[in-house]
Amino acid sequence: MSGAAARRIVLATRVAFAVAAVGACLPVLAQRVVVDCDRRSGTLTIDYAGRGPDRPAHAPAIDFEALVSPHRCPAEGPCMITSLKSVTRSCRLGGATYRMTFRPVPGNANRQGLCGGLVSGSVEIRKDGRPFLGETTFEEVNRCFVPDSDDHDDPVDVIRIVAGRAAAEVVRRNAHPRESTTPTRPSESR
Repeated sequence: MSGAAARRIVLATRVAFAVAAVGACLPVLAQRVVVDCDRRSGTLTIDYAGRGPDRPAHAPAIDFEALVSPHRCPAEGPCMITSLKSVTRSCRLGGATYRMTFRPVPGNANRQGLCGGLVSGSVEIRKDGRPFLGETTFEEVNRCFVPDSDDHDDPVDVIRIVAGRAAAEVVRRNAHPRESTTPTRPSESR
């Protein structure tokens, strides 16, 4: 076997492993959210999937992948994450201002490593400058390492805030809605 053929086999094996390792997680991870601040209905909705046909045209999408650098890896050598950015949005409902800070949550600091191509995100919400919803991760990217483990919270589908209510509603996939108390860990219920 020639050296070129051996290199192609090694490369094909690496690509197959990477696709298999990441493939188990990709259908679940949305990697972006859509924020809909509907002042008329007094509702703020943060949709983790953000892909539905019913997405309002005015609702901005936040792509967690775009908040991680580098976006592309070099042809050769390591590809380590060098920076993480955050995005802040505000929504005024019923006389209160909700300030949301979104941050990426990468699966691995090595973009070429196991789960390195997966990026979820988190949000922290303050109401009139005070904690309202503690940092809540939309999906635990470490699920990629042990996808069949029961030691993970279900992914967040939607976070909904209704003007006048004391807590946010956090709707998780495969679970019933639960309200969060202020300020608690996202996995605790009221």
